[in-house]
Amino acid sequence: MSEPARILVVDDTPMNVKLLEGVLTGHGFVVMTAPSGPAALERVRADRPDLVLLDVVMPEMSGYEVCRRLRADEATRLLPIIMVTALDPGTERVSSPGCGRCSGSRRCTTRWASSTGPSSGGSPSRWPSSSGSAACAASSRPSSRT
Repeated sequence: MSEPARILVVDDTPMNVKLLEGVLTGHGFVVMTAPSGPAALERVRADRPDLVLLDVVMPEMSGYEVCRRLRADEATRLLPIIMVTALDPGTERVSSPGCGRCSGSRRCTTRWASSTGPSSGGSPSRWPSSSGSAACAASSRPSSRT
């Protein structure tokens, strides 16, 4: 039996973290949490999650900056990241400075999820090689860790 996927939830709103943690744990995932951008960067280095659910708007360091730093590091540049926001994802994708300079291409591992619903660009919670939802795709662990 394979190990469950490990998901890092990064959000400065405790109620959001509790909700995501409850849902994901209920589906058999191992959930780690971080309340801020700097804490998220530490958790990624220490715990090497399989997926990051990253809030966009946080004090101290935005989700964009966390994403940019993860993309700049060779060890984490392909780590799947789902940007979680209550902002309009269509507008945000166009106006945001981006975090991986991939503009949502098929090889991009950054996707968007929003409480306002899917954007016109298709399902925001899928990344390449995934034929299911973000939660389903996260259950496929990478074959090796470096």
